[in-house]
Formats: sequence, structure tokens, C-alpha cells
Amino acid sequence: MNGKIKYLCLFLGLLSITAFGQNNSYKFETAKNFEKDGQYDKALSIYEELYKSDSTNFDLISRLKSLYKITNNHSSRINVISRQLSGDSLNVALIAELADAYYRNKNIEYARVLVNKAVQLSGKSVSSYRMIAAMMIENRWFDEVERVYQYARKSMGQEDLFVIEMAKLHMYRGDYYSATKELFKYYRMNVGTFSYLQTQLNQFPDTEKDNASVIKAIKEELIDQPKDRSIQKLLIESYLKNKNYDLAFEQCKQLDRLTGNDGIEVLNFANLTFQSEAYDVAQKAFIYFLALYPNSPQAEIGLARCFEKMDNSIRHAYDIADTVSKVKESAFSNEAVKMYRTVVKKYPSTEWSAEAYFRIGEIYIDRFQDVDEALNQFKAVLSDYSATPLRYDAIFRIAECLIVRGKLNDAMDQYSVVRMEVKGGEVKDRADFMIGVTLFYKQDFDSCRNLMKLLARRQDGVFVNDALTYLLLIQDGNKAKEELKDYSRAVLFEKQRKYSESMTILRSLIENNPKSPLADDAMLKTGELFVKTGDYDKAIVVFNNVADYMTTSPLTDLALMKAGEVYEYNLKDLFQAVKTYKGVLTRFPRSIYSVQARKKVRELEQKIQKSS
Repeated sequence: MNGKIKYLCLFLGLLSITAFGQNNSYKFETAKNFEKDGQYDKALSIYEELYKSDSTNFDLISRLKSLYKITNNHSSRINVISRQLSGDSLNVALIAELADAYYRNKNIEYARVLVNKAVQLSGKSVSSYRMIAAMMIENRWFDEVERVYQYARKSMGQEDLFVIEMAKLHMYRGDYYSATKELFKYYRMNVGTFSYLQTQLNQFPDTEKDNASVIKAIKEELIDQPKDRSIQKLLIESYLKNKNYDLAFEQCKQLDRLTGNDGIEVLNFANLTFQSEAYDVAQKAFIYFLALYPNSPQAEIGLARCFEKMDNSIRHAYDIADTVSKVKESAFSNEAVKMYRTVVKKYPSTEWSAEAYFRIGEIYIDRFQDVDEALNQFKAVLSDYSATPLRYDAIFRIAECLIVRGKLNDAMDQYSVVRMEVKGGEVKDRADFMIGVTLFYKQDFDSCRNLMKLLARRQDGVFVNDALTYLLLIQDGNKAKEELKDYSRAVLFEKQRKYSESMTILRSLIENNPKSPLADDAMLKTGELFVKTGDYDKAIVVFNNVADYMTTSPLTDLALMKAGEVYEYNLKDLFQAVKTYKGVLTRFPRSIYSVQARKKVRELEQKIQKSS
């Protein structure tokens, strides 16, 4: 009999639930739609009505509490949670939720009481501690959260519990020393987690103070694990990040001794600092390595490249004749050439000697402006070691030297060699493009246009935009053929480093034909020439004039981008650079340069913040 009554009660209960579902399901779905659409007041009205008739529906209660939280109706939320707790007073999740509601309702002291109660009830439950901590982090109770984690560690007898959570907590608080200490615990506990440790540390703010905190923690870890090569490398990376180059080098030498004095770590360090543009430090590392291994062509070329890069005092002079007298005094470049010539003698007919010839050629054409000697060096690349990976780079440079000497047909022959040998890809596109440019120099505009059309149609081609630029120039030149010829002569003189002659032609074009369709191109080119001659203030004035006054020109956004680049790279005025790049975004929101400008703004603002 009792069994029959039990099943009858269960059946009646199911009938009542079904009846509730039939009568209220439409209202419930309507309320959920209101909630989804952000109409919280309408949704709450229905939820509250349904809650009065059924205070046990879990989905309904969850949605009701969620909307009370969203709408900051914490008193009503407290009432609902308290009613739940009346039937389940030891539920840690509900107690933590109630603590959250009291905290948001400004009753912080009672919220703390509830947190303590939840912690006491958590016992050996890791998930309970995690849930309590998550609620506290959401409310930024960072100090209290740490105490919860520490209590859990003590009560469960596991000092390494919650290491990732503790590390993240310290990150939230800006305590990167403690965060690093916790991450090292995780590294010791789990094999193969060094890359995770490294990734986390790389995400820390790049400030001198925070880097110093990380370095302190790493050095303390090394005391306990002095033979851990990974931690040694981590300390070197941290020193480099903080620009403590001398300390990084000393640590690198220590690591090299630990690994058996094979020099590999020193050579890697030299290459790394070279890539970071710390050329004086890279120079010391290469010299140290060469003292151990004097016959190392890679290191010898690396050392020569340091001297080459350290010679940053030379700007483009106004003309070749003016340049030669100044540049010959360049001590670092002369020393680099001397070292490269030593490599050529020590390792003849190898990839190293070919690279040395190429680097000498680069110095002579870019630093010494000695085109004849540069041409000899680039030719030597090909004759010395035909299998060099620099073959096509050398051919392009030979063609450039020939253009500077005015031998345009010979230059086109060089580009044609590349076209015949390479069937496709970026190298062939580059050869095609340079033939088109040379045709422009020769004022064979029809042939230039035909070749640039082919390049412009190549999907994912590297030179598509450049080809379109020449097509637009020639199109504008159809209405001003004499000005197009003048412009062609001006850009050829630019290529030949005859900047004063180029400027004279451009100035004449602008002054005599201010309404020419090529006037904006001539203005933009004038600004670029001012940059090359080191007259940065005049360059900015010209670029701004194009952007401000040539309103019908398609080059206005590009001109403003170029002004920003002068501020960034030449004048090192990051504030003005950011302001100028933002001008591109506000004045030309549909510009093809908007993505680049936005990226520049973000990067430079971060750089400014780090340096402040």
C-alpha cells in the first residue's frame, strides 16, 4: 500500500510540472527572447511572475539571478539566493554567490564573513576554492584571494597547489617577481613546460622596473638550479630585454663554460644582439668567439657587419661629388671593407667569399658612392662562386650600377638574364618590374605601360601596387606628355644620386605647370628627395602641403603617411608621428593605408608608454 501511495505522489508531482510547463512555457520563452534582445525590464517582469508560482525551477532561478546582477538589483538577488540557502545551508557555491551579491550591494564586511564561511566549508575540495577565488578576482579582492589560496595550500598540505592561479593573480596585481616565482614552481613540477614559462614571461610589461623584478626571481632560481641551461638562457633573454647587454654577455660566457666551451652560445648571442641592433655588444661577442675559434668565416663576416652597421653617421649628401669627399673619412666602413677582404683571401671561391664581395659592393655603392668599384665587387660575386645564394641579388645590384652610369640597355640585359633563369615567383616579378622601370627611364612609356599592366594583373604579386603607380603616372602623362618626360628624367637623376639636378627639374615642373596632373607626383617626389638629403623639416612641409592643399590628388593620404614616417624614423619624434598617423585615420578613413596607420599608432603608443 505504501508503495502505491509513493508512486501516486510521484505521478501527481510530474502532472503538476507538466501543467506548469504547458501554462508558462510560452511566457518563459518570451522572457528569454526579451533577455536576448537586451530588454531586461520586460524579461525580469515575466521571470518574477513565474518565480512566484515556482521557486524551484533551476533554469528560471539562474536567469532571474543573472538579470538581477546585470541590472544591479542586488537586494532582490540576495533574497533569491537566501531562499535557496534556506534549504541547502552548506552549499559553498551559493554562499560564495551570496557573498558576491552582498559585496556588490556595498555590504563588504558581511561579504567577507560569507567568504570565510565558504572557505571553512571547502575542506579538501579544490574546485570549491577555485570557485570562491574566481568570484573574488572578479571583484578585484586580490589580497583576500591570495589568502584563500594560501589557506587551501595549508589545509590540504600541498604547497604547490594553485601555482598557475597564483601566478595569474600576481600578474593582475602587477607583482611580476611573485608571478615569476610561481611560474618556476610550475616549471619544476611539470616536465616539458619551459616554453610555457618563457611565453608567460614574454607577456609581462616591458618596463625597466618589471624586468628587474623578473631578473631577480630568475637569479634566485639559478641559485637552486645552477646547471639548468634553460634558466641560464632565460636570464640572458631577460637581460637583453632590459638592455643590460654587458650582464647578458657575462651570463652568456658563463653558459658557454657550462656547455663545454664550444662557443655556440656565444655565437648565438652575437647574432641575437646584432639582430637587436646592439652592434657594439655583438662586436664584443664576435671578437670573444674569434679569440677561441680564429678561423670561423661566419663570425668574421658577423664582426665586419657590426662595423658596417655601426657607421651610421653618414647621410646622403646632396650630390655624388660632395659625398665622396665626406664618406672616405668613414672609419667603420673602411674597417668593414678591410675585414671582408680578409675573408675573401682566407676562404676563396666559397659562399663566404661571395658574401664578402657582395657586402663590399654594398658599402661602395651606398656609403662611398663609388659606383665603378661597387660594380667590380658585384661582378666578383658571380665569378668567385657561381653557386652563391646571392646570385640574383648581385645581378640586380650590377644592373643598378649600370643605371647610375647611364647604361640603361646594359641594365635591361642584366634583368633579362634573371627573367630567363627564373620561371616564376617574386624574383621574376622583380626583374619584370625593374625592366618596366628602366623603360620608364628611357621614356618608352608604351612598353612600360604594357609590362606594368601584366604585373598589375598578377594575383598576390609583390609589385602590384608599384605597377599601378606607374600606370597612373603614364595615364596622367597622356594629358601632359612633356611634363611626363621631365618627371622621367627627374626620377632617373634620383636613381643616379644626382639629387640637385632632380630637384631642379621637379621645381621647374611645379612652378611652370602648377595645375599639371603630375604636379602632385612632383611634389611628393620632392619631399622624398628632401628626406634623402637629410632636410627632414622641408620634407615634412612638402608632404603636409600635398595632404592639405592638393585635395583632389589621390596621393594625399600617402603624403601624410610619409610625413609620419619622417617623424618616426628620421626625427625620432614619436608623439608627432602618432599625431600624424592618427591624422591619416581621421582625415582619410577609407585610405588603403588605414590598417598600416592604425598599427603604427598602436605600436608607437606602446613604445611611448614603455619609455615614460
